[in-house]
Amino acid sequence: MTRHALLALVVGGAAFCSAFAAENNSGQWLIDFQGDGQIQLTLHQEHHEHSFPVAADSFRGLSRSATHFEFVRDAGSFVCDGRFAGDHGAGTFVFEPNPKYIAEMRSLGYSMEPDRAMEMAAFDISRAFVQDLKSMGYHGLALDDLVRFRIHGVSVSYIRDFQSAGYSALGAEDLVRMRIHGVSIGFVQALQTYGYRHIAPEDLIRMRIHGVSPEFVRDLNAEGYSGIPVEDLIRMQIHGVTPEMVKKVQSAGFTHPTTDQLVQMRIHGLID
Repeated sequence: MTRHALLALVVGGAAFCSAFAAENNSGQWLIDFQGDGQIQLTLHQEHHEHSFPVAADSFRGLSRSATHFEFVRDAGSFVCDGRFAGDHGAGTFVFEPNPKYIAEMRSLGYSMEPDRAMEMAAFDISRAFVQDLKSMGYHGLALDDLVRFRIHGVSVSYIRDFQSAGYSALGAEDLVRMRIHGVSIGFVQALQTYGYRHIAPEDLIRMRIHGVSPEFVRDLNAEGYSGIPVEDLIRMQIHGVTPEMVKKVQSAGFTHPTTDQLVQMRIHGLID
């Protein structure tokens, strides 16, 4: 039996979906026990679904034969009923907010209704996470920003690593976009070894989008092109000017053409 077939059997299919949609604190759950010991949990409401891996110690009373258990977060608990068939389970939940969480979040400047607390629980926006962000200078972030941090993996360690690398004033939008486009601390540190320090967040993102890698910079350095402006590196990648092409051009007797000349050669088909 598939997990979705099990869900339909447990909750009564579409009739249940239309019934629970009016309740802000209830929904459906799906669980898959993974071979690596991880548990994949999906929380579903009429217009929202969030699926994520969870450690077993985040649950109370969970087993493959459980019909009642709880998924516990700092913001509250998802009280679950349902059943399992092998490694798959499905059923319904009711969310119970943690009053202490709501009270302390208010003291941190976040006023929320219980249904928003459920969202905070689903994305694991704990008081510790908010306090850690505050200690690093991120005061008064919008709740939506906190959710986006969790969705895109902007962790405390991610921010701390960038602060250690000299990026002490990155905005929430910068952090999210950098994470989306794969700007890692390793990427930045590798560029720094070639003299590229304090590159603007937007330029780091553009470098990742257009494939300007530390290896690309290293290989250009080997051909005598060091300290090339970021904008020129991006243009070279956009137009397909590779270090191998640069070597060919120089072997053909062109002594150290400028990056603009290399781009023009490539555009007009003079090098391939």
